[in-house]
Order: sequence, then structure tokens, then C-alpha cells
Amino acid sequence: MLNRLVKQITVIEAECAEMSPEIFFMQQSGKWSVAENLQHLILSVKPLNQALPLPKFIFRIFGKPNNPSRTYEEMLSLYKQKLSNGGKSSSPYIPKEINADKDKVIQNFINAHLKFQKAVAGFSEEDMDKYLVPHPLLGKLTVREMIYFTLFHILHHHSAVKQLALKTT
Repeated sequence: MLNRLVKQITVIEAECAEMSPEIFFMQQSGKWSVAENLQHLILSVKPLNQALPLPKFIFRIFGKPNNPSRTYEEMLSLYKQKLSNGGKSSSPYIPKEINADKDKVIQNFINAHLKFQKAVAGFSEEDMDKYLVPHPLLGKLTVREMIYFTLFHILHHHSAVKQLALKTT
């Protein structure tokens, strides 16, 4: 799954690097710009980058999993259900005004997700199913489920980014 995440980040980086700054920062029809989508992804992975490197005993404050980790498909279905029921990003994850150039935003996106990959690498396969972390929309997730979420969350926003780029060409 981490290999897929790395590949997706590389694809987004390449696509964004090819965009003009005007397209990259342009808002259309009240939707987030490409830059804002990347900023949202940075903001959403930031708490994980702070929490996952902590000593594992700290995760016990969230309890122990009662069930095996859900599959990627089950997590994706749960996320889509929450979105269709009106679920949205909460305030800490909504992009603010971006005061950086395009290359800086892209580099921050890459750095945040490299840090996430490094943090996740500290978990064994067994540990990924043993520890819980909170998600603002989906509740407590195992680390494995959070990895799944992070991947399809990136895919979801990548789709939005591609749609924005297509509308401007």
C-alpha cells in the first residue's frame, strides 16, 4: 500500500509541476484550487506526522481495536458513505490563504507525505492492526485503516485536481 502511495504522490507532483501558476492557484465555481487541494492534504496528514512517531504505548489512550482492520474497499465505502451523508472537512483541515509559490506548495506536499511514509514505516504489519488513531470523520481507525484512508483521500483529491486542470485547458 505504501508503494501505491509513493507512486500517487509522484504522479501528482509531476502533474502539478507542469501546470502554470495561474491554473495551480485558480479557484473555479467555488471549488478549491489545485494549491488548496494540496494544502488540505498537507493539513490532513500533519497530525499523523506528529502522532505516529510517538512511543506506541501512547496510542493506548485511544483504546484497543475490537475488530480486525477493515479492508481498503471497506474503508473506501465507509468514507464515501460519510461524504454522501454530508460529511465535510472540519476547520483545522480547510486550507487558508496560501502565501507561497507553486514550487513551495508542491514541495511541502511531498515533504509532508514523505514524513508520513517514514512514520508508518515504524509500524510492523502486526502493529498496524494493534493501535488506534482518531479520525475526525470516521472515528477511531487502526493505523492500517488510516494508511488506507490516506491513500484514497489523496486519490480523491487527485481526481479533483485533474478535473480542475481539464476545465482550464
